[in-house]
Amino acid sequence: MLEWVAWYLMLGVDHIVVFHKNCTDHSPELLQALDAAGILTAVPTPRSLNFPSNAPL
Repeated sequence: MLEWVAWYLMLGVDHIVVFHKNCTDHSPELLQALDAAGILTAVPTPRSLNFPSNAPL
């Protein structure tokens, strides 16, 4: 994930918004740290929406 963020910032993207839900691989913690550092905005998806993992938002 860090490589993905670095790549898009290198390409000139001004800001990245990442929606996440029910992750079990510690990515929410990484996203929260990147959010706190001002590198991106991490948005947890409410469980009530319950989108399938492969559904576009």
